[in-house]
Amino acid sequence: MKKINIVAACAFLALACSLSSCGDVETSSKDDLSSVRTGVTTTTVMGEKSALKLTGSVSTVKTQAVCTKIEFDNGCVLFANSQGGYTIINDKNEVIDSMEVTDDNGDKLVINCKGGKITLMKNDSEVNSFSYKGTRIIIKDNEVYYADTKVAYADTSFCTFKLDDENTLECISDGKFAVKKNGTKTDKITVTDMNGDKFVIEAMDKGIEITNSDNELMDSIVVNGYFIRVTSDKVIINGKTMTPPGSNDIKTVTTTTSATTVSTTKRTTTTTTVTQPPQTQSPVAEPEPEPEPEPEPEPEVPQPEQPSEPDSDTNVENRNISEETAEMLGYVNEVRKQYGLPELSGLELLDEASGIRAEEIADTYSHKRPDGRDYDTVIDEVGLPEWYHIAENIGNGPNCMTTVKEAFDAWMNSEGHRANILNPDMKYMAVAKSTRQVNGDEITYWEQIFYNDR
Repeated sequence: MKKINIVAACAFLALACSLSSCGDVETSSKDDLSSVRTGVTTTTVMGEKSALKLTGSVSTVKTQAVCTKIEFDNGCVLFANSQGGYTIINDKNEVIDSMEVTDDNGDKLVINCKGGKITLMKNDSEVNSFSYKGTRIIIKDNEVYYADTKVAYADTSFCTFKLDDENTLECISDGKFAVKKNGTKTDKITVTDMNGDKFVIEAMDKGIEITNSDNELMDSIVVNGYFIRVTSDKVIINGKTMTPPGSNDIKTVTTTTSATTVSTTKRTTTTTTVTQPPQTQSPVAEPEPEPEPEPEPEPEVPQPEQPSEPDSDTNVENRNISEETAEMLGYVNEVRKQYGLPELSGLELLDEASGIRAEEIADTYSHKRPDGRDYDTVIDEVGLPEWYHIAENIGNGPNCMTTVKEAFDAWMNSEGHRANILNPDMKYMAVAKSTRQVNGDEITYWEQIFYNDR
């Protein structure tokens, strides 16, 4: 199983607070494979106070992230559809032809999307760009760009998985799978597990079957470090269930008129008065009026159970995280959503690790710790499980970049650091800062660490 170690650094330099970046990419495994480093060298120096400068390689990590949609605070979503165009839906999931948006300057604009053409209007004149929540959005020549990335359709479902260099497994519909060898569909394929044993994977009418060399059915195997488990109609790879193509696409109501009726059912009681005919034999006392039926008791609403404490020592996500981490998660997850990426979470122990590293880089500004060890050793030091994916962004600058938002913006404007923020393999993130007085300047040091244990 491969382990991915990614680092990136930046110096926030006054007066213009421009970036000088360094970082590297490492691929390693428990067998100590040789590391791989890629990148270009950059040096930036500006202003009289730019005493700090760094020369290094900018991370060239490439992610699978693509921008597929833009979400607005009014509940509307503009997204690229599978037909190659764009669609706007409102907060009721209905397709609409236009929406109004307020840009960062407080100006009102209208995005029109009708007849296969998308336009941006301001004061009845067509314009081609605006700033929204700190990000430039361009609508021009029937295309939409978010932060210089084209908003384009991408099937984000987990429908295809490459088992090895030759064999691929595909989920083509609910419970239906296909196997391919060198891109050609076939009835069955043969794969080799980590021990060198061979297994046959065969697509059935429903689900797949895995058999060993003794023709025994297997419910799980490990191939190239991936744990593959099968049930009657599902395939789960490293805990993630394969899904049909387009299963993650935005589902819309294709009419702009309300198609949902909400009815409220009231419980009522009806009293019927029965009048008996007069008796001719002997007078009888008037019957007592029938009592009104008692209303049915309201059904007892089940109360949610109180959350229980975790059984293990592992911290629960987003509990007891720092204010800096909570704020940074807001910015990071907002931009990750625009690229169709899963949101990151915080961990108390990861916060502890980032705090340690923030103090260390203030003393030794490097991805190496002051004692010469790699930065990732802090994970074991705080008691987190062994990492599978890990990355680090660091930065510093005099008399500037003192807020979380400023640090986030600086990292997002640097390719290597932005790649770490948009890395689809990460699950957790923490951030911390420390300060030092140097020659009358207050230097702020920022640490951002990303982590996944699987």
